[in-house]
Amino acid sequence: MHGESTFLRDLAVALAAALVVLLPSRRLKIPAAVGFMLTGVLIGPGALGWISDTARVGILAEIGVSVLLFIVGLEFSLARLREIGRAFLVAGPLQVVATIAAVTGVLLLLPIHARLAGAIFAGMLVTLSSTAMVMRSLGERGETHAPQGRLLVGILLFQDIAMVPMLLLVPALAAAAGALGSA
Repeated sequence: MHGESTFLRDLAVALAAALVVLLPSRRLKIPAAVGFMLTGVLIGPGALGWISDTARVGILAEIGVSVLLFIVGLEFSLARLREIGRAFLVAGPLQVVATIAAVTGVLLLLPIHARLAGAIFAGMLVTLSSTAMVMRSLGERGETHAPQGRLLVGILLFQDIAMVPMLLLVPALAAAAGALGSA
């Protein structure tokens, strides 16, 4: 029972801190997603330590990502998905694969002794964009239905879906990096 009450306390702290950060963020015209990320950094174990259990921080982050993806999903209809189909099926995979390959290659070529698993992980991090922030920016500029907007939306949606297999690969990459490190 103690673990549940601690989690609920941490959730309440995270939500209260998010509200406190969100209000000035709106006045400064900072996207809400950036405000939420700043909140996580501030209250996490690396700064104020209001939420110090790293496992719980991970759970709260997963809840935040799930809510964010749900909100983004509410904005899309089947007709909108058909409109961006080619960008989703062609440009999305090209961007993800090319970015992971380019970052992996650069890191392996640099004299920093990067390992393949770590370089691939870094490539996966670099390939992802914030759908919520880019969508808001496109909306503010009135470019959501313009050709460049459709292209970006297709790529962003592919990135969101590609995040699931990437997350599933992280433990395997970590195990490979650990096995290589001990060899």
